[in-house]
This record gives sequence, C-alpha cells and structure tokens, in this order.
Amino acid sequence: MLANSPKRLPSVSATLNWQRRSTVIRIQYATALNWLAMVFQRQGRYVDAEPLYKRSLAIQEKALGPDHPNVAFDLNNLAGIYRDQGHYAEAEPLYTRSLSIRETALGRNHPEVAVTLGNIAMLYHAQGRYAEAGPLLKRS
Repeated sequence: MLANSPKRLPSVSATLNWQRRSTVIRIQYATALNWLAMVFQRQGRYVDAEPLYKRSLAIQEKALGPDHPNVAFDLNNLAGIYRDQGHYAEAEPLYTRSLSIRETALGRNHPEVAVTLGNIAMLYHAQGRYAEAGPLLKRS
C-alpha cells in the first residue's frame, strides 16, 4: 500500500522536470569540455584536447541526437584538431558530417555553414587540393 501512495512516488511532471534539468546540466558540461579543449588546442596541447572533444561530442549526441547543431559544432572542432596535426583523413569525414548537419538544421546560407565550408576549404588547401578548395571558399 505504501509503494502506491502518492506521497511516496514522484509525479510524472516532477520526473520529467528532473530529466530536463539533467539534460541541461549534461549539455552545459559538454559545452565546458569543448571550451577547455579549445584552450588546449590553441596551446598546441592536442593530446589533452582530443579526449575532451570526443567526450563532449558523445554527450551532445546522446542528449540532443546525432543531427543537432551542437553536435555539428563539436564535430567541427574535433576535425580542426586533426587538421592542425596533419591528420587530414580523420578530419574530412567529421567536417563533411558537420556541414551536412548544419545545412539541414540551419539552412545553406547560415553563417555556421560558411564556417564549415571555410574549414573544409582550408583542409583541401593544406592537402594541395586547390581546385576543390576554391569553390568552397567562394560559397562560404
């Protein structure tokens, strides 16, 4: 009888509120990880930055789904660390996925789409793929 008592069980709305707050806290934590990783990246501390970017990405994907703009932001940053280190084959699919998410979620003319296009162009330029980089720079 006590187990079914309304005083002992949280209401559905209270449970949903807690879940929403929990999701917000996870997203804020992921964002903090991403910003810390950006600091490490700018300091050239790639070994420290990479796991933070990966952890942030995993949290965002789980909390928001794989096609959310926050996920695209994390993908773009992780790709950047690979590009900075010359790991171009690892960077390209991340940039491509980030671009796809941003174009779908935000529209082809959104400034964040332009940022990703510019990053892909820089990646191609670093690889000597100038013919592919040019149109992306123009579009960005």
